[in-house]
Amino acid sequence: MRLRAKVLVLELLVLAIALSAAAFAQPIGPDSITRGDSQTAQAQSAIQQEAQAGNVTSLSITASRATQRWQGFFGNVTGTISLEDAAGNSLYQWADMSPQGEIYAVNSSTAPTWNNVGCFNFTKTAAEQNVTLGQLEASLGADANDVDGVNETFNLTFTGSFDVGSATIDENSGCKAVSLNVNDAADQLRYNETILTDNSTKIIYAALLEQDATGFQGHSADFQMVVGEDGDTAVPTSYWFYVELT
Repeated sequence: MRLRAKVLVLELLVLAIALSAAAFAQPIGPDSITRGDSQTAQAQSAIQQEAQAGNVTSLSITASRATQRWQGFFGNVTGTISLEDAAGNSLYQWADMSPQGEIYAVNSSTAPTWNNVGCFNFTKTAAEQNVTLGQLEASLGADANDVDGVNETFNLTFTGSFDVGSATIDENSGCKAVSLNVNDAADQLRYNETILTDNSTKIIYAALLEQDATGFQGHSADFQMVVGEDGDTAVPTSYWFYVELT
């Protein structure tokens, strides 16, 4: 009986540890990232119009330009749930070809304090939040009234739900969000992304994973996201990626 009791206590202890770890799981770095080619919009050729002396002519012109404030990422995620030791030796693995969870891009090589993560607030002052909206936009070379500024881009209210560290981000959190295109058109149901901070200088872009959904190109994509970038400078911005599979 004592042996059985000890085994039961050990089983309960292991279960408690496992449940505790699951409840407060934190994003981790991916095993690998394979970078594909980068593309940008092609400049259009000039369009000819005839001018004739004495005439005045109305022209309705539509034009577009590539943003200088954002970099886009998209792709697929293959997940693995593993039971392994500290050296990475796996006792067993479970493959998850269509994982759920989030992708995080952080503008710092130092990991965020995940248990202190919350929404990046557009109205808080420097005394309330380490980085303000104005400071973030200035770091991207954006003016307050730019049509592709931070608050003009993340102009929706986040309505999804996910856990990061010990915090739950949901519709009651007050996070701002952007929904990226599906089939080259706006779609607010998929590819939702929000901005977080751990109340330091770190900015965390968080994108929800989709399960083999149709992306902006009309092809299957597990995630789509944008991250801030100052295109007025020749130096690219470095981001460190984390993933949390659920």
